[in-house]
Amino acid sequence: METKKIIIVLSLIIFSCLIYGCSESGWLPSSMQSNYAAANRQSNSQLQKRFNETSSDEPTEFESAMDLPGKYTTATEQAAKIKQENQQFAAENLKLKERVAYLEKELGRTAKELDEANSILVETRVELNNWKNNILGFRDELRQADTEQLKALIEILKLLGGEIKTVTNQGAANKELVSRANSQQQ
Repeated sequence: METKKIIIVLSLIIFSCLIYGCSESGWLPSSMQSNYAAANRQSNSQLQKRFNETSSDEPTEFESAMDLPGKYTTATEQAAKIKQENQQFAAENLKLKERVAYLEKELGRTAKELDEANSILVETRVELNNWKNNILGFRDELRQADTEQLKALIEILKLLGGEIKTVTNQGAANKELVSRANSQQQ
């Protein structure tokens, strides 16, 4: 590959020398001489621009080359800062992963405790409803027992020949018993 490049460059140099030499001695045809002269003027003007001081705001290649070490230093410092931030983020990420693992365990344990508490609450509610039903049933039984006792007491009073007075502030069941007792007396 290197040898091909060298051969191509040497061929171009020889060709340009032939053209330059032919144009100086007049060997080229007139149409080619005018083209060669125009190209030669253009390359001369480019050479003059190249070696003249440029008054543009653009830095020269030398100035750009001199700025490169400073830019390299700045880039190196930024890379080091970014690397340090990356390490901090990695450490923070690791801490957060550990925290998430701990919290997931806590969440699982809390969910299990909540399920247990919920089942206990359901059992307690069922027991409370049973207790309430038992109390209400027992209250009805007590009322029936009281009613039976009142009936028995009225019968005893009748047998003993006592008077039975009705009380207006008693419950409906008591009023019914008293009215029955009075109806039976007649």
